[in-house]
Amino acid sequence: MAYTIAYYILNLIGVAATLHHTVRPLDVATVPTEVVNNDMELNIFQHHKRMKRFSILLILSIITAKLFACSCVSGTITENFYKANFVAIAEILKTNTNEKGKDFYTVDISVKELYKGISSRSINIGGYNGVQQWSSCDIKLIPGSKWLFFGYKDKKGKFYSGYCSMQRADDHNFIKRKCAFILSVLKKNAGNFVEKIPYNLPYLNYDNYKTYSADKTGMYCLFSVKLDSNLNIEKIIFYTDDNEIIKKKLQNELKKCSFKDYAIKNNLNTSQGFSYIFEVYPYTPIAEPDLRIHGL
Repeated sequence: MAYTIAYYILNLIGVAATLHHTVRPLDVATVPTEVVNNDMELNIFQHHKRMKRFSILLILSIITAKLFACSCVSGTITENFYKANFVAIAEILKTNTNEKGKDFYTVDISVKELYKGISSRSINIGGYNGVQQWSSCDIKLIPGSKWLFFGYKDKKGKFYSGYCSMQRADDHNFIKRKCAFILSVLKKNAGNFVEKIPYNLPYLNYDNYKTYSADKTGMYCLFSVKLDSNLNIEKIIFYTDDNEIIKKKLQNELKKCSFKDYAIKNNLNTSQGFSYIFEVYPYTPIAEPDLRIHGL
């Protein structure tokens, strides 16, 4: 996207420079009348052509810049699950228009899989529907498409979501990453995790437990940590098929976490102990050899 913006900006500069240097009045005193007329017509035609190109490039640059401006710090599925009041995979039935003066619109949905909260037949989406008008963080929802919604309840009890709290649930990336498995584990263990533990879990230093794997690149490691009443680790359960190397690295990293400080900070009742669930991404591509080491 950044390259596209740069391309249009360079084109704008080039067109502006061309207009400045080539579109100038003829010296009619030294040129025959018929030639002057023909040349003037040609220059006017070329001028209008350049101005049309300039206008198109200007519009495209503005549109591209607006699209580029929207960014999200989405977090993991697990983090979003803890924060949300409503989590579901749903099919889009109908996209409604924004009511006058409202910066959100209502979408009619059919819940296919409910993971958290109560089912709903509709959800409010922040922004515009992509038809009436649009901004950089708007999203056009097509009937028949399926989405994973992380919904948040407003003061009226209505769920709302938006560009940064939803993702396609029927595309290749969602299926390949087995995102539905994470959600099913979270749903199954909801009684242990969701009500007791805030979403901001203790931080694990990625550099201390990352490992190289060609076949698992980009895949997650999902596990829970059960703590006793003294906040000591009682049990670690791995839900994904991970090798002993990564398990050992993660266990060593967990020992460095200050669970007591975390419990105090979040005002948690730890008399019965409690459990955490982690979603981490330790697998990275196998590094290519650095040929410079061998002087090649």
